[in-house]
Amino acid sequence: MEWIVGIDLSLKSPGITIFNSVTHKWLLYGFSQTQKIRNPWISPNGDVRIYILPKIPGTSSSDIVRYDYISKSIVSILPKHKDKTIIYLEDYAYVNSRIAGSSFKLHELGGILKYTLFNNHYSNVMIISHCKWKKVVCKSGKISKQQMVEFVQYNGPQIDLWDIFGLVYDLKSVPTPIQDIADSVGIAMYHNFYNCNDPIVVQKEMTTKKRNRMVKDLK
Repeated sequence: MEWIVGIDLSLKSPGITIFNSVTHKWLLYGFSQTQKIRNPWISPNGDVRIYILPKIPGTSSSDIVRYDYISKSIVSILPKHKDKTIIYLEDYAYVNSRIAGSSFKLHELGGILKYTLFNNHYSNVMIISHCKWKKVVCKSGKISKQQMVEFVQYNGPQIDLWDIFGLVYDLKSVPTPIQDIADSVGIAMYHNFYNCNDPIVVQKEMTTKKRNRMVKDLK
């Protein structure tokens, strides 16, 4: 496939990565939050661009309005060559009963996004669990959000999202849309392990050393 898409779906801050396997260029998308960055942000070599989409309607809007906005926003940025595009969508995480309402809404959003993709003739859609893509790409199904952002710094687009968004590394939490963009990169990179003709840069040895050092620092 020429175009590889990774989608980390959420109600407040979805992340989308689009990788072109011919030009090796990356398009990364997040939704507007509190941080301000140049829009689009373009890497010095021009191979990576980050776009910030308009803010998702707040909770004062009806759920269906928000679902529709998110789904249409995602479809609007997808490659137009649909027969040359494969989309990887992270499966829903099943959460505990305390936040079951949010989980239910995420399932609704996922259904509407799938239906919108179908109506727009995107037929190559693959659903993968978060544990599966993390284990395949990062060699650990339990990699933390901080470690995922670090992984992206040395693999794939090789960018420092903390620096780009003007933030200081935080041991305790990773804000949106940084964590969502990083996850969407990992989801897109999942494709690389099943089709060697679509190369995405992966430096496994360096990443393992970096990740181990981060874990040591956290202890």
